[in-house]
Amino acid sequence: MAENITGKLFADKYRVGSLLQASELGNFYRCRHAFTEKPVVLQVIRPEYSSDPRSADRFSELARAASHISSSNILGVNDFGKSSGGLLYA
Repeated sequence: MAENITGKLFADKYRVGSLLQASELGNFYRCRHAFTEKPVVLQVIRPEYSSDPRSADRFSELARAASHISSSNILGVNDFGKSSGGLLYA
């Protein structure tokens, strides 16, 4: 089960608001960027997937590819990485 990060500062830059959706892979949260104050959606991958090298590589590969897509019909990926606690996010 994923850690509850609601109300916390995640990856030193996202103020986590409410949980939008839980999935098998991880959770989606409504957030605000701590510096720009822009609203964002944050996907945080469950620890068991974040710590698995194969899953982590696949997630990073997909996040990198998605960050190059620009369309009014899809949410853009502006940032992705691994938090200091070892959780992958996009």
